[in-house]
Amino acid sequence: MEPGLTSVMLLVQDMPRVRAFYTELLGLVVVPEFSSPTGEFVFLHSKASRFNLMLQDIKVGTYGASTERGGVLIGFMVEDAAAVYQEWQTKGVEFVSGITDVGAGRSFVVRDPDGNYLNIYDLYPEVRKMQEAAQLI
Repeated sequence: MEPGLTSVMLLVQDMPRVRAFYTELLGLVVVPEFSSPTGEFVFLHSKASRFNLMLQDIKVGTYGASTERGGVLIGFMVEDAAAVYQEWQTKGVEFVSGITDVGAGRSFVVRDPDGNYLNIYDLYPEVRKMQEAAQLI
């Protein structure tokens, strides 16, 4: 069996703010069929990829996992990292780094309202073509 990474679950403290961050800023869509009716579990889907993000309210359950933050960056590829960086300057987003050239593209790091680290990046066209040809994206 070859497992496929298709989702990440975040244990969140402030569900309304975190849900709004991922839906309003990153454009993820809530999938009601897989979300709880009371809102303590939210299943989000990216229209741009096969990636799913699940949000679990820690007041309801943590599945035995620690609620400490740090050490993991979740990457979101965008068309133009510099444009997103500029747009988010006015949205109250907590920036951890400025936009930098990382060789394959441009990247910056932010924290979501619950303190999780996100790497927002783009790929230079030639790198994107290579990754598409290798079926990595």
